[in-house]
Amino acid sequence: MFDIQHNGFVARLSVDGDLIRGEVLDTHESLIIEGQSIREIKEDFAIKIESYCARCKRRGLLPFNNSDGISTVERQAKFIENSSASSGPGMRAGLEWMLNAKLPRNHSLFYSAKAHLMLEQLGTVKNSAFQKIPVKLRLPIDDFIEILRSRRRAPSLAECWRTSEGEKNLLLWLRLYLLRAFQRVSNADPWGRHLDRDSAVEFLTHARRLEEEGTSFIDRYADLDGFPRFSRGLDGETCHKHFLIATVAQNYLNLFLESLSMMMSWAHTDLDRVAPELGGRPRLQWKHDFVATMGELWELISLRKPSSKADSLFADLVDAAWRCGGDDMPSVEWGETIRTFCRGWNKQKGGETPQGHR
Repeated sequence: MFDIQHNGFVARLSVDGDLIRGEVLDTHESLIIEGQSIREIKEDFAIKIESYCARCKRRGLLPFNNSDGISTVERQAKFIENSSASSGPGMRAGLEWMLNAKLPRNHSLFYSAKAHLMLEQLGTVKNSAFQKIPVKLRLPIDDFIEILRSRRRAPSLAECWRTSEGEKNLLLWLRLYLLRAFQRVSNADPWGRHLDRDSAVEFLTHARRLEEEGTSFIDRYADLDGFPRFSRGLDGETCHKHFLIATVAQNYLNLFLESLSMMMSWAHTDLDRVAPELGGRPRLQWKHDFVATMGELWELISLRKPSSKADSLFADLVDAAWRCGGDDMPSVEWGETIRTFCRGWNKQKGGETPQGHR
């Protein structure tokens, strides 16, 4: 789900097959917009809002259906401006980030739109049959991949991406990671942290239920003689097959519960990180989230750990990925965030990035 904005109105979008649909918020009547591309849905949005505002004027109504007659976007902006002087240090950090001249005020909406552009490209590439990416779909990260592909020494593009099928799959993976990266930047918005929190809480709710059911199932059936094989009266070969299947199922269920427990610990850690709805150091957080996503992509395409050097190819990847958002992307200095991220990466993975690797 993504949001776009037009003249103070916000529309919440969702994708239904090839169709993008959206509902406009804060209006007296239901306004639904539709289109098969970002351009089409923006055009429909503008037309619907123009007609709606004209109707409101004839009826003597304020366009926004709120008690104060202003949009949610304006209310949030007023809250930020009115609160900046009186809020505590944690709150001020969030407010300064929202008001920073280098970033759009409506941070979440801006980067959600970038994520949606990547989703649109992902769908186009997935449904196409071209062998080479068309110029109109080409992104700065595609140029970076060509540089990585042409290198004769490490790090370079992994061999699995050099086949015709690998090249097509790589186009999809690149756009998927860009989608994920811009959405994480959007969700790092102090106003949007509830999205991260709600997602973690929802996961934990279902994970606890699954863990309880799985544990109860194992306690019930695995204590005596393992999972039932239902092989009474069958020949020896069939009995053996049943035994193997039951044994594999039991082992996989135990392994799954161990993995689920680890993921639940991640969710608890994530909740600790996003617990304050406003505050902390969100400016560093959104940068770290973007670099971390690109770190995962770097390991996928090169099979190597990212380098913390300012002139590294990994730094070039981060810069190219950021510029994929378009000409209106704010200028960002990534050096310190990359160094901090790589220190944590190397500590987690063990060892330092080998000297000379870029």
